[in-house]
Amino acid sequence: MKKTFLLGSGASTSVASGRWGNLFIGSVLITNGIRIYAYEDLGYLNIALLIATLGAGLYAIILVLMVFTDLFGTAPKVVVSNNNVLLKSRVFKSVKTIDWSEIKSIGFHAYQIDFKLETAPVFFDYRTSAKVSRLVKDAIRDMAELKNVPVTGG
Repeated sequence: MKKTFLLGSGASTSVASGRWGNLFIGSVLITNGIRIYAYEDLGYLNIALLIATLGAGLYAIILVLMVFTDLFGTAPKVVVSNNNVLLKSRVFKSVKTIDWSEIKSIGFHAYQIDFKLETAPVFFDYRTSAKVSRLVKDAIRDMAELKNVPVTGG
């Protein structure tokens, strides 16, 4: 059993609304850039506006691919499987993988999960909506019960 939870951008909105909102904004900006190129006199100011508009539109589309989907593997996420827990809190942070056999106990706090390991503790701070946070904690709690790992907090 493997469950993947995308954490999104850290805003209080859902991953889906962030994805669709950025796609909409990116599409509008790119469309406006095409309109500038097709219908406006290409003076220096309009060329600068064209570059800025197309650049911002592409940025919004790339943001969707990197943060709100797991297409490139860069999205902040928590993956709970039978063998391990995979943690990624930010786009440009590395992935931390913890095997269930190494975990002695787990503590839940507000937007933080503490893993007490045999070697050293791992503190995972994350930003997401309250709904996704609850789903992540429930999935970890369920798997911890199967693995006989004590869980504290909620």
